[in-house]
Amino acid sequence: MLRYDGKSLPLHVGPEKFRHELYRAGESDSEDEWSFTGLINHTLQIQQVEQASAGMDKALETLKTNMAAIEQDRKART
Repeated sequence: MLRYDGKSLPLHVGPEKFRHELYRAGESDSEDEWSFTGLINHTLQIQQVEQASAGMDKALETLKTNMAAIEQDRKART
């Protein structure tokens, strides 16, 4: 559960297909100084985003179906 700005957002936690390495820049201004910091093996996603995109997919399918019906009706009239 993530709490942000007074809201609680449920999180979906899952493993990544590939691991990602994290590096930290050195304290000097040199671009060559990097030190290994850790690995990222998991991903976090807000579940509401997944639910919203599922609703958009359904709406898109409905729109496509309606457009196809309108096109078919238009062809039938000509």
